[in-house]
Amino acid sequence: MKRLMIFSICFAISIVSYYRSAKAEPFEDTKYAESDSLYNELVNQIKSGKFDIDFTELRMAYANSSFYKPYGEDIEVDRSMRKAYSAGDYETTIRHAKKLHEDNFLDIDSHIYCSMAYEKIDNEERSDHHRYIALGLLRSIAESGDGETKETAFIVISVAEEYAYLDMMGLKMKQQSLIEENGHEYDMLETEDMETGEKIVLYFNVDLPLEWFRKQLLK
Repeated sequence: MKRLMIFSICFAISIVSYYRSAKAEPFEDTKYAESDSLYNELVNQIKSGKFDIDFTELRMAYANSSFYKPYGEDIEVDRSMRKAYSAGDYETTIRHAKKLHEDNFLDIDSHIYCSMAYEKIDNEERSDHHRYIALGLLRSIAESGDGETKETAFIVISVAEEYAYLDMMGLKMKQQSLIEENGHEYDMLETEDMETGEKIVLYFNVDLPLEWFRKQLLK
């Protein structure tokens, strides 16, 4: 949680109300067209500094694109990024984070590390830019449900989003179970608040990444 302290205040303001009271909207498979061009357009808008992006539209455009790789994170690069930051090598942290962005621009942790590293080298503009992206992605997850039941589960496009969300909320995962019900699949995560010790159970709808995985097996 310490590595995410620069986000704690601003995220807490925007997220607590969603966590306590938000209800999931029905998920519509047809709402987002399978469009590489839409995904590229939205990413380019973010890179150019546009600050009114619909991050849910962005996430679902990615999930319906040919670029979608929910299990494609480069573990070695991710590990090197974290190690570089811990060692105080912020330029290397940024370089590794940018490599992760090339593979998946929606990798939340890499934007968080980019923001922290840029802050360390006093580049406030770039730090704010990556903070905006990370918070936009996390808010999108939060707005998809409240996670308290299967019916109001958070909708995620990767398991990495689940862990990023837990990190931001200061929760430690204790146990994970995969549940199938009414044609949908859910990760049920038994978690513990790292400050209070409170036990919290959260549900994440994992239809999208599991559907992608099964399609790969058929190729």
